[in-house]
Amino acid sequence: MLGLLGAVAVSLSIVSPTLAISLNPQAIAEEVGGAIPLIYVLALLPVTLIAGAFAVLISRLGSVDSVVGLLTATVGPRAGAATGFVLLSAYVVALPGTMAAFGLFTQSLALRVLGRSLPDWPLFVVASLMIVVGFLIARRTIAIVGNVLLSIEGLSVLSIVLVSAVALVTMLMGLGSPEQTVTFTDFSVEGVPLSAIGIALTFAVVSVAGFEAAAAVGESTKSPRRTIPLAVMGTAGGAIIFYATVAAVAVWTFGESAADYESMSVTSSLPAALADEFFAPWVGTVLTIMAALTCLAGAIGACVAGSRMIVALARQGLLPAALTEKRPDTDEPGRALASTATLGLLATLGCVVLVGPHLFRVFELAGVVTGFLFLSVYATVCAVAARVLMGEGKLLGGGLMAAGCLAAVLIFAVTLVPLPQGWARWGPALALAAIAGSIILGMRHDHGQRVGSPPREPPSR
Repeated sequence: MLGLLGAVAVSLSIVSPTLAISLNPQAIAEEVGGAIPLIYVLALLPVTLIAGAFAVLISRLGSVDSVVGLLTATVGPRAGAATGFVLLSAYVVALPGTMAAFGLFTQSLALRVLGRSLPDWPLFVVASLMIVVGFLIARRTIAIVGNVLLSIEGLSVLSIVLVSAVALVTMLMGLGSPEQTVTFTDFSVEGVPLSAIGIALTFAVVSVAGFEAAAAVGESTKSPRRTIPLAVMGTAGGAIIFYATVAAVAVWTFGESAADYESMSVTSSLPAALADEFFAPWVGTVLTIMAALTCLAGAIGACVAGSRMIVALARQGLLPAALTEKRPDTDEPGRALASTATLGLLATLGCVVLVGPHLFRVFELAGVVTGFLFLSVYATVCAVAARVLMGEGKLLGGGLMAAGCLAAVLIFAVTLVPLPQGWARWGPALALAAIAGSIILGMRHDHGQRVGSPPREPPSR
């Protein structure tokens, strides 16, 4: 059984903070310049509200069957099933993004060690092996999986915190270059268009997408009514604070001119760049290797979370009942895990067909699709939490949850204006198709007897 740290590790593996802080701040810098830390701070409010919605429902209803069970108990089986299919789609599409990121970090590593970059297409083959390895690890007992995830993600995050702390102290002591000054005036959004701020906020919020993955392993967690809300809230809030802190150090390191921000936007890994500047190139190389390893953790986490969604939907009678069967040696859903990994490989093939064998394009496409899917789930959960709290007479709490729903919807809408051009249009198109397909599949639910239902959690005292 997983404890609090194990549940946090499952969520962190999907969020992948090392991957997010390595690549996402560059995209935010293109929109708002040096105001990256401010954008993350602003994102803390909607992220906290969304995480709070999960905590509200889980603390009252338990976390058996994750979102499927939560929405089935509050709104009905069709809503639970539809949202479950959306979340399953998000976990599956996260696998191509993780594979592409692994390829990008491998390219960066080859450039550092060999002095030349590697072509994109062979790295898709190598990255596909990563999904296979992730699947094989995910078949082990959940306690072993939790320890593996915690080791990879924990060590990587701690290393980045250490590098950032040394960089900050160096600048505070005036030991850096003259232009490296610690000042909060760099974080201004004065003159930045509102649309650019909205897009930057989208990147910031999507950077924590997947924080709810701990709810998917509720059956395998000790005291889930208490542990899962803590894991969900801690992962979401902690990740945002981590991003804001490291981004602030990066802004102070690169300087405040437009050319400096342009230099930041083309950096292949922000933590590695900090290590290069304040330690030595070999430290940046180590951080790049660790970033690649976190992609493996992401593959493991996506397989684990996706398999739990498959099991939940199979219990509802919407997928074959055989998918609920567990391996006798590890008590893990072997067939559901294999199905998730297989779907992830097929999704990767589909992305390559649509945008070509280009690592960054596949990474961006998968990120847009998963961002849309997660935001649609978050808006739904916030709306349901608002309904639950208002039904209890807690109007203030219900209003806050409704605000979280509105924030998720607005962030969803901002990413569509203006409509992406060229191959980038596939992102919102695929996400909307997956949402529509999930609703259709959910409507097929006949309210029949659930298959292989787990025992209900005892009522909280």
